[in-house]
Amino acid sequence: MSQKGYFIRVGDKTSCGGTVRGGNPNYNMHGRAASRHGDLVTCGKDGKTYRIIGGIPGMLDNNVQLAGTLDSISSCPCRAKLLSSLSSATYEKTSRAEVRMAAAPQSEAPTQYAQAAKANPHPLNNLVGTIGGTCEKEDDPLANGVFVWTETHEAGHAFISVHINSEVFVFTYGRFARRSMIGFIGDGILNYLVDDDAIDYYTTELYKMSARVFRIDDAGIQLTKQLFEARWNTGKSVADLDDAKEITKRRGRLIDTYDLTGSNCATHSVTVLRQAGSKIFGTSYTPMTTQFPIEGEEDFAIPVSLQNYLVKRSQSLKFMDVIEVTNKFKNKYQNAGLVEIEETVQGKVVHETAGAISGAGSSSGYSGGTIGGILKGSYDVD
Repeated sequence: MSQKGYFIRVGDKTSCGGTVRGGNPNYNMHGRAASRHGDLVTCGKDGKTYRIIGGIPGMLDNNVQLAGTLDSISSCPCRAKLLSSLSSATYEKTSRAEVRMAAAPQSEAPTQYAQAAKANPHPLNNLVGTIGGTCEKEDDPLANGVFVWTETHEAGHAFISVHINSEVFVFTYGRFARRSMIGFIGDGILNYLVDDDAIDYYTTELYKMSARVFRIDDAGIQLTKQLFEARWNTGKSVADLDDAKEITKRRGRLIDTYDLTGSNCATHSVTVLRQAGSKIFGTSYTPMTTQFPIEGEEDFAIPVSLQNYLVKRSQSLKFMDVIEVTNKFKNKYQNAGLVEIEETVQGKVVHETAGAISGAGSSSGYSGGTIGGILKGSYDVD
């Protein structure tokens, strides 16, 4: 009698709520790296990173056994099972412990996923974990909160994610379809990412785009999510736009016209944070002549100015409402082989031009973002 097992890939979940983070990026299974004995996996209870223990006998990748649902578990204290998200490529174990590939319903042959080599797999060291017991829940600074992400390649990018009891919701606005004027204006699309889409986006931003992440402690968590969802729900579907990528066709909505000089990812992020109750962008000074305080607000037109402001505020001893958590995100969401992108000549031109024509944001409280940009009058989203 045989049992059917399933292969494990980066992004798959565990029975305790953890996530498989390690795999071989050169060994692809339906768009994701195949995971193996010894690769990284997180625990859903304590948030720490452990290793996959065990692999499929005879199915090797560089002499390391591939991970499978019948043969592999997490080394976390929960001893969690690994849950596959790939149903089309399976393997079978017979009563005599023989292993063979099972037929897949898709045309892509699953035999490419495993090499039935005769060599014995090399054991991996440092896989010691606590046997038995349960994981104790520890305070996780990423379990709940509103997070601003910024990266500065080319024109840069900024977006917001919301965590509620460790559930991730990503709201990222940009020119994700049709563009004109070298990409300065175009369709203003809001992508709403959850589950694996959100985690994949996290790892890309952290390791390919070198993003920095800041927790905003005075913004309403539920309110931030509701404000973005309201924008997304009233937007138009972009499923028929040829210029949109697959993830945007699935999770994107057209909400307005994008203008790099003042109606962009940074301005949308700041607007929602203010509406959600954050006061981090407020300014106040008292002139020597009048002695009456003057209130104002910081304004930002491009991500680099927003990033500079958040870095400065997070380092200030005067304020405790912005905390940089980039390293904490990297500890939780491991790199699966991504390499940082290199800046292009055109990217540098876009970066410098956007800052020059927008004012780049300053303590004056005025930039291209103040008036919603200066270019979008020449673009029609319809």
